[in-house]
Order: sequence, then structure tokens, then C-alpha cells
Amino acid sequence: MRMGDLDSALTTKQVAEILGISHNRVCELVRKGKLNAVRLSDTYFFTPAEIERFKATPKEKGGRPKSKVI
Repeated sequence: MRMGDLDSALTTKQVAEILGISHNRVCELVRKGKLNAVRLSDTYFFTPAEIERFKATPKEKGGRPKSKVI
């Protein structure tokens, strides 16, 4: 992201609203490297293209594995 891109950059709060997840989950995705961001001071900034890329990425299934019924 270049300095000129900051005009269209999204904040963590905006990304959380777009993706329907919490602010903490957005930060966790950044720490895990699943969502790319630029950090200035204590604030992450995201490009709209990065959010679209993330939305198009297949997601891992979460939760407990299903138990086998015998």
C-alpha cells in the first residue's frame, strides 16, 4: 500500500463491519497472515482490493470434528 492509497484505505472497524466479524477477529486474521494490512502506529489499514481477495478465498471449516457413529 502506498501513501496515496490511504485515501481509499479501510480501518479495522470498517473491515469488521464488511466481513460481519469482530474487530478482534480482524486483528487475529492479520496476525495469522490471512489478511494483509499496513500498520501505522497502532492502527491497521486495508485496501478494498485486499478485502475482496479475502472474501473470495475459500474458508477453513471451524469447530470440532464430527464423531463417527458406529
